[in-house]
Amino acid sequence: MAAQASAFKKGAIVRVKLYQFLTYEDVEFRPGPRLNVVMGPNGTGKSSIVCAIAIGLGASPKVLGRADTLTEFILTGKDHAVTEIELLADEASGKTRTVERHISRGSRGTSKWKIDGKAATEPQVKKLVEGLNIQIANLCTFLPQEKVGEFSAFDDVGLLRETELALGGQALLDQHQALVDLEKTAADAARRAKSAEEELEEVSRRLKELEPDQARLARKREHEARAALCEQRLLWVRFYEKRVEALASREAKKAAVAAFKEADEAAKPARATRADAHRDHQEAQQRYCKVQQDINDKMDTSTRVNQAFLKRKDELDVQADGGGNLDRQAKTARQKADQAKAANVEAQRKLAACGAVDQAAIKRRVQALQPALAEAKRRATEAVDAAADARDARDAPKRAIADCKARLPRLRGAGQ
Repeated sequence: MAAQASAFKKGAIVRVKLYQFLTYEDVEFRPGPRLNVVMGPNGTGKSSIVCAIAIGLGASPKVLGRADTLTEFILTGKDHAVTEIELLADEASGKTRTVERHISRGSRGTSKWKIDGKAATEPQVKKLVEGLNIQIANLCTFLPQEKVGEFSAFDDVGLLRETELALGGQALLDQHQALVDLEKTAADAARRAKSAEEELEEVSRRLKELEPDQARLARKREHEARAALCEQRLLWVRFYEKRVEALASREAKKAAVAAFKEADEAAKPARATRADAHRDHQEAQQRYCKVQQDINDKMDTSTRVNQAFLKRKDELDVQADGGGNLDRQAKTARQKADQAKAANVEAQRKLAACGAVDQAAIKRRVQALQPALAEAKRRATEAVDAAADARDARDAPKRAIADCKARLPRLRGAGQ
C-alpha cells in the first residue's frame, strides 16, 4: 500500500486498526501527516490508542506502566486481540510496511507477529521499527499517561539525552558523548600540563639545592673507588701469599706420602718374617697335635689288649683242667697277649722317637720378630700423621684462596 510521497515522513503512522483491544471492538483510523489530537471524555479510549501503538510496535507492557501482562489488553469477555499498524517505509516511493500482532488469552498472553501479511518474529519486528527510527522507549517521542511522573523527574542531562535520541538517534547521542569525552580529555591534559610545569619548576629548584650535595657525593664515590681498588690489590697480595703456602703444603704432602711409602716398604720384610713364623708355629702345632693323637690312640689300644689278656688269662685259669683243646686255646691267648705287649712297646718307642715339640723355641723366634714389627708399625703411623698434617696445611690455603676469589667480584662491582 502507498501513501502520499510529500505528506508523511519516514516512520510515520499511516493507518491503525484495532480488533477487540481494550475498549475497542473493531476500529480503524488514519492519522494525518502532522499533529494529530485525540479528544474525548474520560474512559472513551484515548489512552487505548496510545497503548495499541506501543504494543503493536513491540513494546513491553512495562513501558506503558499500565499492565503487567498482554492478556490485560484484550477486550473483556474476548479470547484474543489484534493490532495492525501501517508505517511509511520510503518517502520517495510512498512504500509502507504493515505490522500485525495477535494476542491470545489462551496461550498465557503470548502473541504472534506478521509483517506485510507474512509470519515474522518479535526480533524482526523490532529491527524494522528501529530501522524506521521509531523509539517507543524514549519518553520524548512516546509519553504514556502513566509515565508523566517519571518524565518530570528527568534532570537537564537526562532531558538532553532523551531529546538527542529522539532527534538524531543513537548516532547523535554518540557524537555528543564524544564531544563531552574530548572536553574532559582536553581538561585533563591541561590540568596535567599545568601540574607537569609546576613539578618541573619544583624539580629545577631542588636540583639547584642539591648541586653541593652532588659534588660531595662525586668526591665520596671517587674515594670509595680508590678504597675498593686498594682492597682489591690487598686481596691479590693475600691471594699470592696463600698460593705460596698452598704450594709449600703440596710439597710437604708429597714428602709425607714418600715417607709413608718408604716406611711401608721397610715394614714389608718384618711383616713377611712374622707371617713365616706364624705359619711355622701353626705347622708345628698341627704336627704336635697329630703325634699326640697317635699316642692316645696307641695307649687306648694297649689298654684294651691288656684288659683282654687279663680276662683271657682268668678264663684259662678256670679251664686249666680242660684237656688238650684248652691248652691250645691258652697258647693262642698267650700269643695274642704277647702281640699286644709288642704293639704297646712299639707305640712307646715311637712316642719316644717323636719327642716333644719345642714350643719355647718357636715363642722365642716370634718374640725376636716383635721389635721389627713394632718399628714398622710406628713408622707407618708417623707417615699417616704426616700425610694428615700435609692435607690440613694444603686445605687451609685453599680455603683462604676460595674466600679471596669470592670477595673479588663483590669488590669489582663496588668499584664500578
